[in-house]
Amino acid sequence: MKRRIDAIDLSNYQADRKIDWHEARRAGVKFAYHKATEATNYSDPAYPMRRTEMFQHHVPFGAYHFAHPNRHNATAEANYFLRYADPRPGDMVPVLDLEVNEHHMSEDELAAWVAEWFDVVFHHIGHRKGLLYTRFPISKKPKGVMLWVARYNNDNRRPEVPHPFWTWTMWQFSDGQFGNPAAVPGVGHCDINTLHRRFGFVRVNRLKIKEPRHHGKAKERPAEKWTGQASGVAPKARRRRHEAPVARAVRIAKSQVGYHEGRSGGHWNNIQKFSRQVPSLRWSNGQPWCCTFVSWVAEKSGLAAYYPCTASVAEAEAWWKAKNQWSEYPAIGAQVIYGNGEHTGFVVGYDDLYVYAIEGNTNNNGSAEGDGVYLKKRLRTDPYVSGYGYPEIPGVRLRTADPNYYGTRSAA
Repeated sequence: MKRRIDAIDLSNYQADRKIDWHEARRAGVKFAYHKATEATNYSDPAYPMRRTEMFQHHVPFGAYHFAHPNRHNATAEANYFLRYADPRPGDMVPVLDLEVNEHHMSEDELAAWVAEWFDVVFHHIGHRKGLLYTRFPISKKPKGVMLWVARYNNDNRRPEVPHPFWTWTMWQFSDGQFGNPAAVPGVGHCDINTLHRRFGFVRVNRLKIKEPRHHGKAKERPAEKWTGQASGVAPKARRRRHEAPVARAVRIAKSQVGYHEGRSGGHWNNIQKFSRQVPSLRWSNGQPWCCTFVSWVAEKSGLAAYYPCTASVAEAEAWWKAKNQWSEYPAIGAQVIYGNGEHTGFVVGYDDLYVYAIEGNTNNNGSAEGDGVYLKKRLRTDPYVSGYGYPEIPGVRLRTADPNYYGTRSAA
């Protein structure tokens, strides 16, 4: 008996495959998952490209993490997944792929590990629904976690359900070789999935991340902390749906701290996700990307019209100065320029002595090779700090140390 096609899942193994998403959708594909990360040292390089591609074709998209559990690494693996996968409302719920148990952990230990991983992820996304892909029994099912199980045979015999789950939510019935059907029109041979009939194709929304709901005071994701809490600390967001634009940009910038670019031949290689996600800068992947990161923050926070979209720090500095939106004083949401066009970052705080910025393509070890996104603390009087570009956002007055700022730099 043929099974209904509801979803496919992909990884870097299909990176060179051109998919006809219109044909795939006609065949029944309603959403897709893609591998994002594995352990704490592998990020699937095809993930950003496929995410952008599916968004463009209006195919709901989700990310999964391939786990290598030991007794102390659940939180580290969850944070590694979150930094690269960047799950957000509207995506399919996050997936933990538990296929190996190299350290021979017991059912109790695996259950605790799985629960800790999902707790970290759920806290970050503000939504308590997820899928566990596994064949292993565990002693306790984490709240909000549903089962994704695999079984391949040409007769499509139903899968076994490991303890403590009582049923499956999604079944991977084909690995592209066994199973009926074993190929998807527009895609070819791949992993193919069907939803349990109690979910059905009209209930796919039950497997999407929802906007977090807060009662009373709004909860916030933990922010990166720094010393010095003076007047230039970024304001807290109220509720996300009414979040001030600069506060939103600050939150998005902070969420990337800890992200690392690719590595090859023993060196960091400047391959990263930000170029791919800024349409006019896709060409820049593999080049220094500190300025691309600031353009990405502006793009993701809906403020692209108010920042220069460029991979060149020198061009960004010239853009701000040409518009008379330049200051010698820090401001929350400003683009800080260093070394007369050498480096840049996004300002998230300041005090009497220091400016705090989220910076891409840098490091904390003094090496000439930038490797990721960091929160950097620099003296305001450091001659390396050239100045600040101030965005002119309608209805927004920046929080700044500039005594001559009255709402826009061009009016000053």
